[in-house]
Amino acid sequence: MRIVQMRDDVITITAARHELTSIVAAARMAHELISADLEAPAGAAAQLARALREYDSAIAHAVAGHRGSTPVALEQEEAMNPRRHHPLKGR
Repeated sequence: MRIVQMRDDVITITAARHELTSIVAAARMAHELISADLEAPAGAAAQLARALREYDSAIAHAVAGHRGSTPVALEQEEAMNPRRHHPLKGR
């Protein structure tokens, strides 16, 4: 994984697919826990939910040009054809 700070509040992350999947899965679990915790910092669940929505939107946008596939359909297609080019993996 590589992280480059572009500006004070902007970073660019280059990660392997499994690394990003792990981070997003952990964020989804954290969101569930924070949402249920009455003592969680104010706004924490909303901020995490917003970040997850933005991630989901970015993924959907990135794969939209791939024959109209949804991210789930693309994952299933990749599982069946692992050597095909994936728009998020590079060539």
